[in-house]
Amino acid sequence: MNEPADSNRGPNRTERRQAVAAGIPIQTPLLSYLQVLDGPSAGELVVFPDQGEIVLGRSPDCQLRLEDPAVSWEHARITLRPTARVCDLGSTNGTSLRGQVCEPELPLCSGDILWVANAIHVRYGVQSEREIELAQKLYQGATRDFLTGLLNRATFFRHLEQEFALWERHGGEFGLLVLDADYFKQVNDSHGHGAGDQLLKELANTLREQCRLEDVVARYGGEEFVVLLRSTQLEGCENFAERMRASVESRTFMPESLQLRATVSIGGTLPLPGDTVGKLIDRADQALYLAKSRGRNRCEFLVEG
Repeated sequence: MNEPADSNRGPNRTERRQAVAAGIPIQTPLLSYLQVLDGPSAGELVVFPDQGEIVLGRSPDCQLRLEDPAVSWEHARITLRPTARVCDLGSTNGTSLRGQVCEPELPLCSGDILWVANAIHVRYGVQSEREIELAQKLYQGATRDFLTGLLNRATFFRHLEQEFALWERHGGEFGLLVLDADYFKQVNDSHGHGAGDQLLKELANTLREQCRLEDVVARYGGEEFVVLLRSTQLEGCENFAERMRASVESRTFMPESLQLRATVSIGGTLPLPGDTVGKLIDRADQALYLAKSRGRNRCEFLVEG
């Protein structure tokens, strides 16, 4: 039975075969998108929603978030109707297009590259749905851990370096946590690597549930995870870590036939004067080692050099 006709979708397999046999060009739907070209989110691609509008800026509520201190909270708006246009929202450092400053708006053509706050390039484009799906898959493959779907280690480091640079220039506070699944080798040895993989997936989901939209969570490697807690003081970091530890301890993981429970040890720290990103990570690792040495299923923080 053939699929029903729908003007908002591309041709189905039967329609494509019929079109090829008849020598008719196949029409595919075109979608508008924005793609980040540099910064921690380089490669990220956002398709315009039905209302045809995207606001970009540093706010977690923006449809396209640009994590650079030069970018304003709500920096610019791109609309598609009646024609594609970019409007600067009174940003501190401005928006430019083809060497011209948006005061307040300029028309957009497919392929145009916006220069946001003299810091990040963003491309506006129009492509077929299949081309956009391929670009999104390539981006996911380059930035995500294949098993858990969290950010991978390299991408996390780009976010951490950006946050650290912001802290050096403007102050503020943030926390870094390193989490390790306790006795993970025993899970693999007793139940197999499939069970271990499933446990890591469920731990990743627990982390997602606990994190705020503005936080950054990633798989660090093996059974270790890392979390960047933005705009958070020591007390808030300690509360988050304890909440995460208790949440994991209280859950039953895996199929009911196994009834597998797990715990995590957590080490954390905050940036200190004279720090580098390397020193910050080393101190978080030392805090994790301290937690494990004191019996595991613990949270420990080091906030002195």
